[in-house]
Amino acid sequence: MALRAIPVSAALAIALLGALIALAAMPRAEADAATLTACVNKKTGAMKMVFGKKANRKCPKGSKKVTWPNESGLSVFDANGKRVGRLLGVSQFGPYTLLQVLRSGGSYTYSSGGPLFPSVDPNTGFAAVTFKTADCSGKAYVASGGVQPPFIQDLLKKSFLGDYRLIFRTFQGSGLGTPVAYTGDGTVEYGPLVTTYTLNPNTGACELDEASFTGGLYGLKTVSIPNPVDFTGPLRIR
Repeated sequence: MALRAIPVSAALAIALLGALIALAAMPRAEADAATLTACVNKKTGAMKMVFGKKANRKCPKGSKKVTWPNESGLSVFDANGKRVGRLLGVSQFGPYTLLQVLRSGGSYTYSSGGPLFPSVDPNTGFAAVTFKTADCSGKAYVASGGVQPPFIQDLLKKSFLGDYRLIFRTFQGSGLGTPVAYTGDGTVEYGPLVTTYTLNPNTGACELDEASFTGGLYGLKTVSIPNPVDFTGPLRIR
């Protein structure tokens, strides 16, 4: 399934913030605490963020607890001391600690192990890129299903501009594929009964998403990813 926002109507406009967070696929919500906490392996330096009540517990044997004040100005560095960028937020996606980093004007998600990570939606899994062509060629979109008044469409459209980056990158046991970065192009198409297609997050194959999609299709354009694409881990915050 493609990345979907919560269906929004005028009566449900109060839910817009949640929809924006899901659509943008930026795992920042768990970074709202005053202090960031992680368990760091003493031998490898591998980091796992912990949140809520888990942040008050002891770390597993062989790991030490590290905390940072959650304030602007924190940066992310790789194992060689190279600066990745400014820290925007942190989250845990299954076994992966994810760091949201601002690089060259774009917001990118990195695994604490170093590689650029595919964009994720905390509710549905990997974020999807939507197409209207059966071979997933041509213009790409983010799909947001449901009734959306013009002012909601305008707000969602603006949420994909600026530093927003959606990263599609195949993810499977053999490793990560070549990433493609998208950002909003400021357009939206709204209408009923559109056949949509999406790329399989594991194989990259084009697949049918919805035979009769109704909602907003928010236009995307590709942008270059700053070099290096991946970094040597483990990544560190300081």
